[in-house]
Amino acid sequence: MPSPLFADRPAPQLPAHDAVDDLIHRTRRLRGDVDAVRRDAVMSDEDDPQLRWQRALCELAVHHLDTLGEHLGQLRAGLPGPRAEGSAPGGEEAPKDPKAGSLLSRVGSAEWNLLTDESSWSEELYEIFGRPLDSAPLSLDDLPSVLLPEDQPVLTAMVTGCLVDGRPMDGEFRIVRPTATRARCT
Repeated sequence: MPSPLFADRPAPQLPAHDAVDDLIHRTRRLRGDVDAVRRDAVMSDEDDPQLRWQRALCELAVHHLDTLGEHLGQLRAGLPGPRAEGSAPGGEEAPKDPKAGSLLSRVGSAEWNLLTDESSWSEELYEIFGRPLDSAPLSLDDLPSVLLPEDQPVLTAMVTGCLVDGRPMDGEFRIVRPTATRARCT
């Protein structure tokens, strides 16, 4: 029996910068395809619930693809490339703080050791939650206290799924910061 094609020869590996550019190109092409489907749904009968549902899903997909394109653009800008250090694409001066205005300022991480009940948070997570860096990170028991009441069952289900079924904790919930502003966490 002949071996599978992928076992005969390795797939060509693109450098990281080219791979991100390729993803951006494919995202733009896919966005155009979804936009064409959306236009077809708009031209059809407005009273048909199936077509309204299709149009709404297409609009949501276009929104997500636009967001993906922005995120990939930020990823590409953050990758080291052939340009001179301290310069951005197009010869502009690179920003002093690479986090300013990027996803890096909105992404944080936390780890909870379930055996010792210890937790550690990244600086970004402290910022997202509006907590001072010198304060202790919230434990899993304390975390629901900063959630909106209607989102507390979501967190409970995520923690239960992780502890009982071994599923990764993956979900979205809203928090209330000490300044009484709200934020959405995923």
